[in-house]
Amino acid sequence: MRLLVPSEPSPRRKSTLESRKRHPFGRGGSSRRLRLEAMESRCLLAVTLTWSGPGSALSLTEGAPGSTPTVVISEPTPGVSTLEINLGTGHCFISGPTTSATGLTYQNPGSPTTSQYAMIDISSAGNVASLLATLPGDGLTLGQIPDLDAGVGSITASAGTIAVTGISTASANGNVNLSATGNLTVDAGAVIQTGGGTISLAADVNANGTGDDGLGTLSIDAEAVVTSTNPTANAITLRGADINIDTSDDPAIIGAQSSLSTTRTRARLANSHRRSPTSRRVGWSSARPFRVAP
Repeated sequence: MRLLVPSEPSPRRKSTLESRKRHPFGRGGSSRRLRLEAMESRCLLAVTLTWSGPGSALSLTEGAPGSTPTVVISEPTPGVSTLEINLGTGHCFISGPTTSATGLTYQNPGSPTTSQYAMIDISSAGNVASLLATLPGDGLTLGQIPDLDAGVGSITASAGTIAVTGISTASANGNVNLSATGNLTVDAGAVIQTGGGTISLAADVNANGTGDDGLGTLSIDAEAVVTSTNPTANAITLRGADINIDTSDDPAIIGAQSSLSTTRTRARLANSHRRSPTSRRVGWSSARPFRVAP
């Protein structure tokens, strides 16, 4: 009879850092390597910007209704005549006819589809002949836009809602025409001044001038100032399904700036839903602004 002695098991090889580098998945494992892949862009293309350079009109057009929560147009740096169009986080410009122009800088130069904002040089008179914004499903905030160098000739904007924190086209005597299908608000302490240009503020109004659904309110809040030196009866036109003008101890002021002319200037208030609106006209001397009475 033979006695069988079990053989000693062969010792396992200890894993070393060097061996793990050579065999990251273990011996006999897969030889695949990890690699980085570019992530899909999360930027929603929302607004088309069209501007061919100094002296031309600047146009902003919505890609799809409501595609941008709020577009902000302002001069963000005091004393620097640069107009910024900011679409907000996660929103970019649609690739359109303007990828570059003299005086235009996108967040990512030459790449509107990856840029949240664009900057326009308005340091010379008439650089932007007119600002035209058509954003029927979006919110729009305008201001502060002091435009000290008359870089913007006029402003015409239509949007779902509009808030104004401050606009001046007085240096260019440019018209300001704003219309919202919903509410239009001139914020507390905001100033809209146009020099010899006219002002039209309309809530509950479509871009084509027709009334919307009867729910939009035009609000001019406490200490807001809306002024024009235009001598015509249409110098300032206010329109909305409802109009709310602050008459507190620090009321809104609507009227003509001081002028050598003695011609009376009038503000026209019209209901947006009447086919032939009966306008209530409020007149005052152009020697001082008119304060809305309780």
